Amino acid sequence: MRTKNSLINIVVSIILGFIATIVSFIAQKFLVDTLGLEYLGLNALFMNIITMLSVVELGLGAAVVYHLYGPIKERNTNKISSLMLFYKKGYRVVAFVVFLLGLAVFPFLPIIVGENSIHANIPVVYFLFIISVTVSYLLTYKRSILYADQKNYIVSAVHLGAIVVLNGLQIGVLVATQNYYLFLALKIIITILENIVISAIVDRRYKISSNAARLDAVTKADIFTKIKGLLHHKIGDFLVLGSTNIIISVFLGIKAVGLYSNYLLIQTALSLLFSQLSTALTASIGNLLLEDSKKEHYLVFLKLQFAMHSLAVICVSVFFTASASFITLWIGADYLFSVGVLAALTLNIYLILIRSTFNNFKSAAGIFYEDRFVPLFESVINIVASILLVHFMGIAGAFLGTALSSLALHAYSYPKYVYKGVFGRTYREYVGHVIQNFMIALGGVVAAYFASTLVNVESILLQLISDITIAIIVPSLILWIIYRKSDEYRYFNYLLSKIIKTILRKLRIK
Repeated sequence: MRTKNSLINIVVSIILGFIATIVSFIAQKFLVDTLGLEYLGLNALFMNIITMLSVVELGLGAAVVYHLYGPIKERNTNKISSLMLFYKKGYRVVAFVVFLLGLAVFPFLPIIVGENSIHANIPVVYFLFIISVTVSYLLTYKRSILYADQKNYIVSAVHLGAIVVLNGLQIGVLVATQNYYLFLALKIIITILENIVISAIVDRRYKISSNAARLDAVTKADIFTKIKGLLHHKIGDFLVLGSTNIIISVFLGIKAVGLYSNYLLIQTALSLLFSQLSTALTASIGNLLLEDSKKEHYLVFLKLQFAMHSLAVICVSVFFTASASFITLWIGADYLFSVGVLAALTLNIYLILIRSTFNNFKSAAGIFYEDRFVPLFESVINIVASILLVHFMGIAGAFLGTALSSLALHAYSYPKYVYKGVFGRTYREYVGHVIQNFMIALGGVVAAYFASTLVNVESILLQLISDITIAIIVPSLILWIIYRKSDEYRYFNYLLSKIIKTILRKLRIK
C-alpha cells in the first residue's frame, strides 16, 4: 500500500505539475507583453518578500504532519481531531502575525524597490500581496491530513484547477484592461476558493470533531520542541532562499529582478516537480521508519536518492543547455543571461534539487531540533557572500553566494544527522557518495552543452527540440554506462515500469 500510494502521488504530481507549469508560462508572457519587465520584476520581488514571511509558520505544519502518521495508521480519530484543532488555532495566530510583519515592511519599500518607472501605486500593490498571503492560511491547515494519509494527489488536483482558473482570468484581465490591481485581487479570491474546496473534501472524507479534547501535554510538548528546531530552519530558508531577489533589486535594480524572474519560473517548475515528488514520498518514508531497520532505511535511501539525483542531473542539463533557446522562443533574445551567469544559476539549482531525498528522511525521522543552528550559519554565509560577490560579479555573484551557503547543509548537517544518525554510516562514505554524484552531474551537463553547440538550425523551435533532446540523452547515457549493473539502476527501472503501468491503468488501457 505504501508503494502504491507513493506511485499514485508521483504520477498525479508530475502530470498536474506539468500542466500548471505550462499555464504559468503563458500567464507570465502576457504579463511581460502587456505591462513590461519592471512590473514582472515587482511581481517577483513582492512574491519573494511575502514568501519570506512564511517563516512565521515556524514549521508547525511539518511538526503536526509528523504526529499524524501514527494516529492515521491506527485510525485514532480522537487524536487526529485533537491535532487538527490544535493546528487550526495555531494557523490563525500565524495568519495574524504574518499580516503584522507584512505591514512592518512598508517603510522599507522605497529602498527595496529602488528607482523605477512603474505607474501603479506600489504600497497598494504590496498591500494586496499581504492580503493574499494572509488569507492563504485560512482553512489551509486541513490539507495536512491529506499529506499524512498519502492523498497528496487530491491537493494537487485542486491546486491545479485553481492555478488554471486563476491564470486564465488574469490573462483575460491583462488583455482586456491591463489593470494590475485586478490582476492581483484575483489571486486573493481564487486562494480563498481553493482552501474552501479542500476543506470540504477533508470534511467529507474524515470524521474530524470540532469539539475534540485538547491535545495531550506530551504530544504538544514534542510539537513545540520540533517547532523550536524548525524555527531555525525557517529563518534559514527565509534568509537563504528568499533574499536573492531582494539583494538583486537593491544592488542591481528592479529590471534585473524581472530578467531573473523568467529563469526563476523555469527553476520554480523544476523545484515544484521535486517538491511534489518529495511530498509524495515523505509519508511513505515516515511509515518506513516506523517499521524497518537502519540497514533497510539505507538501502531504500540509496534507491530513492539515485532516482532523484538522476532526475536532478537531467533537469539541470536541460536547464543549462536549452534555456537560451526556450527563452528566445518564449519571450525573446533580449531576456537572456550570459553563459557565465547561467552556469552559476545552474550550480545553485543543482545544489537545491539534490537536497530532496536527504530532507525527506530528515523530516520523516522528525529531525528538526538537533541541527537547528545549521540554517542560521547557512543564512549568514549566504547574505555575506552574496553581497560581496554581487559587487564583483554582478547577478552571478548572488547565485554563487547562495550556492556557497549550501555547503553548511551538504558538508555538515546531512552527513551527521542523516547519514550517521538515521543510517549509521560514516562521514567518509558520505563524502565519497557526494563527490561521485557531483562529478557525474558535472560531466553530464558539460558534455550535453558542448554537444548541443555542434547542432545549429535556423528554426528556434527546432533548435529548442534539438537542445532538449541532447540534454536528456547525453547525461542519461552517462548514467546508464556507470550504473547499469547496480541495484539502484534496477530499482529505477522497476519504479518507471510501475509508474507507466499505473498511468495505463488509470487510462484503462491494458
